[in-house]
Amino acid sequence: MKRQTQYFIYGAGILIALFLANNASAQGQGMPVKNFETKEMGKARWEERRAEMHKQLGLTADQEKQLEEHKTAHKNGMNLLYENIKTKRKELAEELQNEELDMEKLMKIHAELKVLNGQKEDSRLESILEVREILTPEQFATFIEHTRKMDKRFNQSGMKGSGAEFGRK
Repeated sequence: MKRQTQYFIYGAGILIALFLANNASAQGQGMPVKNFETKEMGKARWEERRAEMHKQLGLTADQEKQLEEHKTAHKNGMNLLYENIKTKRKELAEELQNEELDMEKLMKIHAELKVLNGQKEDSRLESILEVREILTPEQFATFIEHTRKMDKRFNQSGMKGSGAEFGRK
């Protein structure tokens, strides 16, 4: 293998390992949420905002029930998917740290990671479509507008979301 390629692969491995170590460290220490909120305080604020949005949308009891069921099912599926992605990233980082690189194994893990990320995007789209079926067209338009505003606030705070959901700009 050419020396440049080796250096590139080692460098990429180090970067991935540092990234994973940094994330694991922050999660393990229970890093506080923005403005030094605890995780529980952040969840409480999120629930307040969600309740406010439900009020603005004028949801019926049936719609609220459907959205709650949808949220629970989607969250459970996404949690499992994120765990699988985390495991594959860890496998990739470990493989990159091996003295002898097995390119075939690296590429296999990478391909599996791409499939999982594709499944994540598919799940997001399916979720949006399910929410759209639950809401009336007017409610969905209001929902989209609300999420755009939230994205702007979120991105202005220095934190970045994907912003891709719901065709946000």
